[in-house]
Amino acid sequence: MNNIEIGFEEYKLVLASFRYEKNVELAKNENGIVDENRLQELLRMEYERMLEYVKAHSAPENAQKNIEALAKRYEFVKDRRQMIYYGELKRLIDSEKYLSDQGVDKLLSNAGKVSKIGYKDAKNSKLMILKVSPKNEPQKTVKIKQIGILGYRMINLESYIDVYKCEKNINGVDRVFTIFTDTSFQRAIDLIKKQNDGYPLTPKEETYLENVSEQLSDKHLSACQRKLNGYIGNVQNGKITYDQDEYNACRTYVNYRNRKQEEQQGR
Repeated sequence: MNNIEIGFEEYKLVLASFRYEKNVELAKNENGIVDENRLQELLRMEYERMLEYVKAHSAPENAQKNIEALAKRYEFVKDRRQMIYYGELKRLIDSEKYLSDQGVDKLLSNAGKVSKIGYKDAKNSKLMILKVSPKNEPQKTVKIKQIGILGYRMINLESYIDVYKCEKNINGVDRVFTIFTDTSFQRAIDLIKKQNDGYPLTPKEETYLENVSEQLSDKHLSACQRKLNGYIGNVQNGKITYDQDEYNACRTYVNYRNRKQEEQQGR
């Protein structure tokens, strides 16, 4: 294995043994920003706890070796820049596996050709705020605002997809995503209000909220930004669906927009 692979294996070990992600959450202040001093204190407490365990449970002939190995891992986990680097690497690996598990890989090769594309700014759109609870992730607040409509033509068929700015705190960092979807976030907000007012949701409504939460989960937003140019699919028929033509329209538009920005910067 190369140095990065070795480091990544070590990262996975300290991630679990030092309860790193839990302690990062505990170290956040009221604004969701990690207090670095607090985090180091929590990690020191974890180290001392494990040190006592190693001393008590190691065979005499292995005690010193185990203590030295633990001290080495403690130095690793204290290096915040290193932990962030391998954390991003893990999220990249997880996001690619996640989309592969969703069966989205076909979109990358089988989408049709866009014959025409156009973008129009959204007018008088309002800011929407959702509290989402994806599986295996903590509940978070997401801010969403429609910024435009993307129109495209595939052969002779014209279609449209909505464009949004999505703001969410991921791992202590406020992230802003440009996303493409026809999902009705207003419907999700209305269902949450209905639930908060004490009215029971139907199974179909509950499934809709679950799917919207999954669309706006940390892993899905990150994966779709990296692999699908911000296209996050649509919630319909009780699941998240991905349309090849929609994806290709989004990819074509994002590539065109990036190319124009590069040309302007180069002037």
